[in-house]
Amino acid sequence: MTLLEALSHPKVLLLAAAYFFIVTGNYGVEFFLPSILKQWYKMDLNKLTWLVIIPPMGSLVGQLFVGWSSDRTRERRLHAALPIYLGSVALLCTLLDRNHLWLTIALFTLALTGLKAYLPAFWSLPSCS
Repeated sequence: MTLLEALSHPKVLLLAAAYFFIVTGNYGVEFFLPSILKQWYKMDLNKLTWLVIIPPMGSLVGQLFVGWSSDRTRERRLHAALPIYLGSVALLCTLLDRNHLWLTIALFTLALTGLKAYLPAFWSLPSCS
């Protein structure tokens, strides 16, 4: 397969589009979470600093678990798709309720976990038939 054929293959285009949207959502959360929390909850810098640490910790646990589980079961598609779906739904749910700080933190943690946990299984998808 030539480079042009590979870059025009529907599977490659679909995975590239999925990766673009996932990374865009992920970076949106990572870059703007402190601003969002400060604006929604009028927090001081000390409390804000401790709260923005929680979502990346969930990402770490999620990545390790999905990588371990997909290697153990040798299943990649669901291990990539389910975290993306759960992370996207959690990210959308953050817009529904701005009155409960801990619910917002939990939703952003779930969103960032899903938007990072897919990575170990996702990068093996191009070689799956």
